[in-house]
Amino acid sequence: WCSDGGTNVVLTDPNTQERSCQDFYFDSGEDYNVPWGFTAEKIRTTRELPMDESAYTICLPYSLPAPQGAKAYSLEKKDDNEVSFKQITGDMEAFKPYLIVSHESDVQLNCEGEQRLPSTEEAVAQFDTANGVTIHGTFRRIDYNEAAIGNYYVLQEDNVWKPVGGGHSNVTVPPYRAYLTLDGTQTASFYIGFSDDTDGISSPESMSPADSSSDGWLTLDGRHLN
Repeated sequence: WCSDGGTNVVLTDPNTQERSCQDFYFDSGEDYNVPWGFTAEKIRTTRELPMDESAYTICLPYSLPAPQGAKAYSLEKKDDNEVSFKQITGDMEAFKPYLIVSHESDVQLNCEGEQRLPSTEEAVAQFDTANGVTIHGTFRRIDYNEAAIGNYYVLQEDNVWKPVGGGHSNVTVPPYRAYLTLDGTQTASFYIGFSDDTDGISSPESMSPADSSSDGWLTLDGRHLN
């Protein structure tokens, strides 16, 4: 199948029926649509990220270390009332949602070691929950209607999460990203801070409707909406 104008070639061993791809290019803008499981000897993809210390969500069907020029964070429970994002020191796991803070405009999400890529039927994005806040990963594009009905919160600038709604039909959740849900709670928007390995706690803080106005809406690739 084709990706980014090129072709990914998957070969089947006639003796073992095992499938493999020598150099798999991962198109981060397309839904995950892989009909078979196979072993990729090398995986390449690139993501354009503004260098403004903002966070961006990601969820991939393969594992890799935090990319150079960026830091990776996972959701964690700090105590009975607070949640935050903690920087991970090892590999980012497959199928799990993370936040990425970029210090370079081009983040290379490359894997040089062999990885088993699952088929579409086998690939299931995971989620993490802390004190009623859940971060979900997705391998497919979630359209406006589904996200608005589900009260999904998407990450905007300055680490503010806003619920999809208000008629902004351009707001979607692209594939290989993440969104938040709140258990039994609705708010105009809220903020979750970062923590490091030693200290720094920030709990979800509800924002007033004025702080969540449509004037501040962006798409998840950073384009302002009218």
